[in-house]
Amino acid sequence: MIFLLIFISSILTEVSEKLKAVNSLECEFSEVLLFGGDTLNFTGVVYALRDRARIDVYEPEREIMIFEGDSIFVWREQTGQIYRRVTPMIFYGVLFSPAANYKVDSTSSNWIHLSPLKAELGYPISVRLNKNLLPEKMRFVQESGMGIFTFKSYKLNNIYPENLFSLDSLR
Repeated sequence: MIFLLIFISSILTEVSEKLKAVNSLECEFSEVLLFGGDTLNFTGVVYALRDRARIDVYEPEREIMIFEGDSIFVWREQTGQIYRRVTPMIFYGVLFSPAANYKVDSTSSNWIHLSPLKAELGYPISVRLNKNLLPEKMRFVQESGMGIFTFKSYKLNNIYPENLFSLDSLR
């Protein structure tokens, strides 16, 4: 059992090593959020650099999220306002440097169950990797419910305008 956990823990190092040459990442996502008997479905695109991320949500309503430090800035088309929240996880840390941010708790059915090394990273997550060691699915549980992300159509090392990741892009 200990050997298995050491082997699985090395996967996070392998993922981090594989992504050393990756400066940016883009992919489509869908999310199912379950809370209090309700189900919400989201779709959109994730853009990530090593130190920032942006998520454009298309469904159920248009919104843009900019991850900056310990904050998420959310712009909603419906209201035209920007809201600030404390981030529940540092998204780009999950993608680019999982070994520096998480430890492996266990594995089951191709899922790797992770706990954050730092309290500010929020809550435990479970990840299922594709053959290229990129997240295929990510699952999290928090007080209000559970979310399941599915990622597809990865594009690596695209060059984006600097303002794509800035609050100015939300105005």
